[in-house]
Amino acid sequence: MDFNFGNGNFCSYYLVDAKDYGKKTSSAMDKVNKKNDKLLNTIEHWLGGLQELRRYSAYSRLIKQLNRASNDYVETSKKSF
Repeated sequence: MDFNFGNGNFCSYYLVDAKDYGKKTSSAMDKVNKKNDKLLNTIEHWLGGLQELRRYSAYSRLIKQLNRASNDYVETSKKSF
């Protein structure tokens, strides 16, 4: 079986085109990987933020109780004068 493409330009063009295609595909995959990495980092930050909100929700209740106790103490101190 003989693949004669005339002067060989078609075959060499195909190989060059395949190399360019491979480079473009690799470049596109790098871009996709960077975007996915950015997305995963964003999701990680959101989940960490949600965990902090959950933690600070409990913290805010503690602060409210401490403020209430502090205010009660201040009011009691004022009454004693």
